[in-house]
Formats: sequence, structure tokens, C-alpha cells
Amino acid sequence: MTTPSKIEKQIEPILIHYFPLYIEFREKFLVPLTEHPQRFIWRNDILPELEEVGIASYGIAKSICFINNTKDHIDISDENQSFKNIYFHFGLIFDSTEFLARSIIKTKQVLGLLNIDDLLKIPKRELIDQFIYWIENSYEKSFNDFRDRGKPIFYYPQKNKMNLSLIIKNPTKREYFTFETRLKNYRNFFTHNPGVDVFKNTMNNSLFTIKKEFVEKNKNWSNLSLLYFEKNANFINPKEMVENDLISLLKILNKVWASILTEMETIFKHPDFNIIFRNYRRDET
Repeated sequence: MTTPSKIEKQIEPILIHYFPLYIEFREKFLVPLTEHPQRFIWRNDILPELEEVGIASYGIAKSICFINNTKDHIDISDENQSFKNIYFHFGLIFDSTEFLARSIIKTKQVLGLLNIDDLLKIPKRELIDQFIYWIENSYEKSFNDFRDRGKPIFYYPQKNKMNLSLIIKNPTKREYFTFETRLKNYRNFFTHNPGVDVFKNTMNNSLFTIKKEFVEKNKNWSNLSLLYFEKNANFINPKEMVENDLISLLKILNKVWASILTEMETIFKHPDFNIIFRNYRRDET
């Protein structure tokens, strides 16, 4: 096994336990894309999309490292707002995973293995039909949320056509995107609201935060204090929640990476792979 990067070395124990396919992925595909063992930097004689695979992978490792190292430092007086930033990094892992999938899909297109437009582009007629359906079924609620809660109105016509959705199959696809929605909604609440994240029980100095399914009640200190003593089951220790979410995410990512490994194997074994690897000439810019 090659020597991992400084970031990867810090999280090696949890990767081995919950996300071992990342290590296999690193050894089989990331290391060849660098000048390791001479220098652990990305090669400049490969297709840029292959370099992006490395960028996304390292970004995922950095966010896992941040979450793992920061979870023990959550506190009510934390000026760095560690709890909120942890969930920012959860979101970043999902975004980096999509970026990784996009880079793989773009590489496959270069090799002539697929046509991205045929797979992802939505016909104009279908877009119009989708928007009419959204207006008739979702706009009223979105407007009320905007008026009453200050929640921005978003419409995503490309929502179900993502690069990662072309790579993973059900039931992993359903499990992954359901989990992503739960964690991103939790992150977005703190992004778009000044809501309180972590509280302290002054009777025993224990920390608590409201569970994801009750986060909309997390806007006022006074309401939250009453809710804590009336419905204690709605709350959880923030470190415990972060640990549970991190372990769950790593297990799901391990399932996703089974498909990622298959895709990369297809790319590396393609007859024209040598053209985009160690023989690729980048445009001078």
C-alpha cells in the first residue's frame, strides 16, 4: 500500500472500518494519476477531467477529516460555530461526490462511451410540462414559506437528472439521495435562518440540539427551552448526532464507491486510455 496523504492518514482508521472502498479506489486509480512516489502531485499529462477526479476525492477526504476532528469541540460558546460548519462539510461531501461523478461521465464521453446530452438534457416540452406541474402543485406552499418564513423560492428542473444518478442503481441510489436530502435540508436551515444550533442544559451542563425532523421549531430561544423540557425526546447530543451521521454517510458512500470503482475500471481498461493518460496534451492558456 502506498503512503496516504497527511489528510487521509488522519482518517485511515475510520476509512478502513466504514469506507474501505475509498482506500481501494485511492490505490488503484488516484495514485496512478499522480507522480507518486516521486511527488504526490497531480500529473499534467492527463485529461483534465481525470485530475478533477482527484480534486473531488481529496475534497471528500478533507471534509471527512474536518467532521471527524471537529465533532469533539462542539460547544455553545464556540466562536467558530463548529456544529454549523460540520453540516456545511456534510453538504460539501455530497457536492464533491456529484463533481466526481460528473468528471467520470465527462471522461467516458471523451472516450466515446456515452453521450451526456442524450442522458441528461431535458426536452423543452418536458421542461414546460414540469414547470406547469410545479406551479399547480408546489408554488403556493413555496410562496407561503417565502412570505412567512423568509425561505427562498427554488425550482430545480434538473433535480432528478444528476451525473451520479447515471452511475449508481437502486436501492443504493434511493438510500443515498434520501440521506443527502435530510442532511442538506438540515444544513440549509442554518444557512438561511439565524436559528439556534446548540443549547446547554444548565442543570447538568450537557449539550443538546434539536433533531432534524423538528428543526423548524429551532428558531426561538424561548420556544426551544420550553420544548426541551416538554419533549426531551426531540433532542439529541450534538456530538452523538454528528457521529451517527458520519458513520451512516461513510457506509452509504462505500456502497456508492462500488459503482465508482466499476466506472473507473471501465475507463482505465479502454483501448484509448493511453491517449488521455500520460500522452494527453493540454491546450496552452
